Amino acid sequence: MSEGVWNPTLGERVRWIAGFWRPHRKLLGFLIALTFISSGVAIAYPLAFRAVLDRLTAAADQPDSSVLRNTLRSVLLLLAAIAAGRFLAGMYPAFRAWVNLRIDVDIRKKVFASILEKDHRFFTKFRTGDLATRLLDDIVEYPKLAWFSCSGVFRPVESGSKLAFCLVAMLLLDARLALLAITPLPVMLYVLYRLRNDLRDALAQQQIAISETNDMLEATFSGIRIVKAFTAEANQSRELAAVLERRAHVQLRVKRLFAAVQIVDTMASRLGQLVVLGVGGFLVSRSQLSLGTLYAMYVYLDMLIEPMVDLPNLFVTSRQAFVCMDREEEVIRFPVSVRHDETGRAPGPLRAIEIQGATVQFAGATRPALQEVDLELRRGETVAVVGEVGAGKSTLLKLLAGLVETDTGEVRINGAPVRDMRWEDLRRQIGYAPQESLLFSETIRENVELGRAARQGAAAGDDHRASGWLDRLLRLVNLDAEIRAMPAGAETVLGQKGTRVSGGQRQRISIARALFGYPELILLDDATASLDAENEDRLWNGLREIAPEAIVVVVSHRIATVARADRIVVLERGRLVDSGTHSDLISRCEPYQRFRHREEDRGALRGAGLIPE
Repeated sequence: MSEGVWNPTLGERVRWIAGFWRPHRKLLGFLIALTFISSGVAIAYPLAFRAVLDRLTAAADQPDSSVLRNTLRSVLLLLAAIAAGRFLAGMYPAFRAWVNLRIDVDIRKKVFASILEKDHRFFTKFRTGDLATRLLDDIVEYPKLAWFSCSGVFRPVESGSKLAFCLVAMLLLDARLALLAITPLPVMLYVLYRLRNDLRDALAQQQIAISETNDMLEATFSGIRIVKAFTAEANQSRELAAVLERRAHVQLRVKRLFAAVQIVDTMASRLGQLVVLGVGGFLVSRSQLSLGTLYAMYVYLDMLIEPMVDLPNLFVTSRQAFVCMDREEEVIRFPVSVRHDETGRAPGPLRAIEIQGATVQFAGATRPALQEVDLELRRGETVAVVGEVGAGKSTLLKLLAGLVETDTGEVRINGAPVRDMRWEDLRRQIGYAPQESLLFSETIRENVELGRAARQGAAAGDDHRASGWLDRLLRLVNLDAEIRAMPAGAETVLGQKGTRVSGGQRQRISIARALFGYPELILLDDATASLDAENEDRLWNGLREIAPEAIVVVVSHRIATVARADRIVVLERGRLVDSGTHSDLISRCEPYQRFRHREEDRGALRGAGLIPE
């Protein structure tokens, strides 16, 4: 299936909406009942007042006061019944709005859950601001998806029933006057039909413009330090002004189309009212029509205005809602290349991991990120991965973490293909600290725990209660003293992306997070780059104490870090060119020799204070 392609029929769109109604069947039944109660009350209202007027007119001509009293009594009863009905009907819009909110939550949960399942290809295509727009602006508020799924459907149902009953009532009251009053309707319907494609295109462009605006704002605020460091405020302001200008142009087109629909609709309804007043008044003066009937005809025609607005509005709002629906489906249907069998076998303790002939090719790349890589990792082993920039080091760790999938070749765990493993269980056995130490706008504790309970470790006597285990990990990464110095300690709330802590602190929190679940496969992608020598020594000395049997794979540019490993893997342009111990590779592997000389030169420059630690 092509990425994001969805060309639904109207029936498929109805089924899409119906899917969100299934958990709310009882609400649906109650809403249908309220719809017809509301319509019934509205339709009965003019007839009741017609009866009131005609009875009062007739009673006024009667000399018998008892007749007048009886008439007044019946009139008061009618008015009380009308008031009770109007009160009940008044609950309908509020209840409908509450259901809108329930559907809003359900749609967002579905789309958000779908986004969390996507792989790297998805996040390369969709920008952050665009995704935020699809999760927020495309779903909530009038006349977007959640509103349309309830109010957008039930308002026209109510209006359609009112329209049908009003027309029938008007025809029964006076067929000639009714036919004259509804003459402008066909003209209105023709204009709406001609505008349908223009509306669809304009609304689609409007949502794209909103996404561009949100993406621009998100990028600017996320990179505000870079903007200020390079005094680029004026440039960002110019770019935002251009984006807003394009958005205003698109939204002006939408407003013009909406205005055209509104003008045609208003003119059609007001012309009908003029006909009723003019012709109806003439008939009353000739005693060919009663005053009560004229009143009822006028009120029914006035009641037709709302349905005549709502029904064409269904045409307009459906276009906008369907645009939003297509945008949500584009996200939901985006194919996931990394798929795991959630019903497969449990992986068990990780004794060995084998990568067999693995090739990984990213879309748009001129060469594979990994090419025919063969690698075996054994329990309790520490493996370092080195290579030039772009050699495929991070891709190798992402492959082991299950974040990318091979185009050819496979990964096997304990001799079985990883595709056959139950991924939920396997994921709990992996601790991954990526190059970028991304933190959330939560507390230090929440960033480390990430909603997980600490798994039981193998070492006897370990305190793996969440709090005790967290404290131990913070000591391991040498953060305990720094966190104690903070007023709220581990409950300190970090800023967006961890802006309240230093780069080294962010990296140490990221490492603690990777170790919190007591993983059996630990993947550190240059995660110690911001650590000084003392903190890195402390980390490596303590790592094997808490995870003696874990497989550790580390990417690093530091020769001291690499030399600690049991085995070193050398990558060059996506290929595994050699592996062995530090002493083995120094004597035989030219790429590793270049790596060593480069790092020794950098060490000398750092020692001379010419480059930072």
